[in-house]
Amino acid sequence: MHHHATSRNPGLPGFHSNAVFALPSLPAGRSPLERADHLIAIALLFASVALLLATDGMGFTRDESYYFHAGREYGGWFIELAANIRAGTPLESFRQASIDHHWRYNPEHPVIVKTLFALSRILFADLLGWLDEPTAMRLPGMIFAGALVSLTFLLAREMTGDRITATTAAVSLLLLPRVFFHAHMACFDIPITTMWVAVVYAWWRSFESERWAWATGALWGIALGVKLNAFFLPIVLGLHLVTTRWLAWRRGARNAPFRPPTTVVAMAILGPLLFVALWPRHWFDTIARIRWYVEFHLFHEHYYVDYFGRHFIEPPFPVEYPFVMTVATTPLIWLLAFAIGTIAWLRLRIASPPATPDEPGDHPIPAQRPGDVEPERRIAIDRAPGILLALNILIPFLVIARPETPIFGGIKHWMPALPFMAIAVAHGLRTVAAPLRRPDGSTHPLALSTACLALLGPVALAAWMSHPFGLAWYGEAVGGVTGAADRGAMRNYWGYTSRQALPWLNEHAPPNARVHFHHTTELAVREYRALGWLREDIRSVRNVDHADIVLYHHPKAVGARLNEQFVWQRFNTLSPVHVISLHGVPLLSVYQTPERPTPPAPPPRELP
Repeated sequence: MHHHATSRNPGLPGFHSNAVFALPSLPAGRSPLERADHLIAIALLFASVALLLATDGMGFTRDESYYFHAGREYGGWFIELAANIRAGTPLESFRQASIDHHWRYNPEHPVIVKTLFALSRILFADLLGWLDEPTAMRLPGMIFAGALVSLTFLLAREMTGDRITATTAAVSLLLLPRVFFHAHMACFDIPITTMWVAVVYAWWRSFESERWAWATGALWGIALGVKLNAFFLPIVLGLHLVTTRWLAWRRGARNAPFRPPTTVVAMAILGPLLFVALWPRHWFDTIARIRWYVEFHLFHEHYYVDYFGRHFIEPPFPVEYPFVMTVATTPLIWLLAFAIGTIAWLRLRIASPPATPDEPGDHPIPAQRPGDVEPERRIAIDRAPGILLALNILIPFLVIARPETPIFGGIKHWMPALPFMAIAVAHGLRTVAAPLRRPDGSTHPLALSTACLALLGPVALAAWMSHPFGLAWYGEAVGGVTGAADRGAMRNYWGYTSRQALPWLNEHAPPNARVHFHHTTELAVREYRALGWLREDIRSVRNVDHADIVLYHHPKAVGARLNEQFVWQRFNTLSPVHVISLHGVPLLSVYQTPERPTPPAPPPRELP
């Protein structure tokens, strides 16, 4: 499974790949999978979903509350369809009046994932009763997260040829605190990241198979129905296509069998077709409604963002924002492994140019299937894996780095880059373990396992210590959670931390208390009440002047919708009666009016 070049490179005097600090080799093409790899991928999917279900302690975010409502609206169409089928009038559900009635809510986002929320709720909550409604609607996102881990493993395994480091990199991706948080959500950020990797993986396989070429087109069409990010995939794949053709031309393999043009045709046909077909609202007034959708995102509103002491609510935004935030919110050891893997990959490509058709290399060629490229010609195709990784890492960052692009939401908007960074992490682990080799030249498994555990340990610890407040976690680069707070970094948004204050409210709020929930939406409050997590008599009020209790979420006060100084003046106190915190940094403060009896303040709730 591990392949190591042993020839001297004439272009670099003195370079031997079997030297003490030699770099582990990488295939220019695809390292074929074995049965064990498929079993590992399946195991990773189920284990990831089980872990996420077992750690579902996050409160309901602002966006989730809207998508829960959308799931119920869309679910009503399926219930109506079933009733119409029983009545012998199924076409009634496909008339514009029915479609517009059920699918008009939240038209700014595609509906595939929200439809899965609806179907999961109907099946697992309403019919089977296995899960409560919010958990049932979160389940599809968790399954997408499990699929993301599996796909990252498969792509890393094929690109690096190593099973252990590919597994480690995929698992570490899930355990990154911000990714781990989003993996629980009934939102679109993990699903579109999964679909992005799925499309790239199919593209990667399409170099040898026409079936994968058409699969790429179909998957891209589905990705368009998941989230807007998918519109940028043709840029990535187009640039990679140009690169691979240039490499073929440079090496004199201009007539080599080549499948990506078939993939381009498949994407051009299936992409738009599935985008419309899988979005019922676009079945009528198609052009006008698609134009509205595109224009909504071209002129998207901006939300308030704290960025290390600087406050933004309108462009121009700092170009470095996505790069700095990634460094700030990622465990340092993961970034170090990524840097080592990236540098090693670049050095390897310089030191060991791709094999020519006369030098077939040392990687086995998969068995040929109908529609595959002929084995004896396949070596002429250099898939340029390093270029493919670089494009998939850079393009999501560069889209957000534009000064006019909205920057709210943290890393979730460029999350599709992270799986490809994880593949570089896998190669970084191989590079670290490479000096300790067996006599036959293969990497010693103990050295490799030690490197993998050295990475997984701190990443898993970060996920555990940040749970369930992953959006508040910051890494060593900025001094952790406390250092980020001192530097004015945004540590809370989406209003999800209210869930941890509900036990205090249920115990201490006076009868019929009027509570201002700040960034928590009214829809989320209704969910808490319906689940029995919030007392029935506690009422939600929008106006702070009418509130007996305020749950203040801690963004930085300046420029935020609700200023904490105003709360101090309104309640005539600087002291909250209850605090939810992470590592001593307040995330939510509860203030109570002095006109009513104030219960004794318990100590702040601290996480490890």
